[in-house]
Amino acid sequence: MIALAAAAAASAPPVSAASAAAAEEAAWDLLFSPDLGLAFWTVVTFAALHYVLWRFAWGPILGALDAREKGIQDNIDDARRQRD
Repeated sequence: MIALAAAAAASAPPVSAASAAAAEEAAWDLLFSPDLGLAFWTVVTFAALHYVLWRFAWGPILGALDAREKGIQDNIDDARRQRD
């Protein structure tokens, strides 16, 4: 496997600094260019994740937080009663 990669690297034409810089600049331009297809699928994925979390996760998480809050408040009230 390593020999195959070494042979492929040896047979590849040398890359000049100018062409490497041009390729890097083109990659940066592509990175920041708007793509409507990617934006659409990003919104669809976000909406699907939001729905799944709203439907299945937020209820149990909020229930656990409310129970924890009630437990802490009960402990504070017990401590005040014992102190007085």
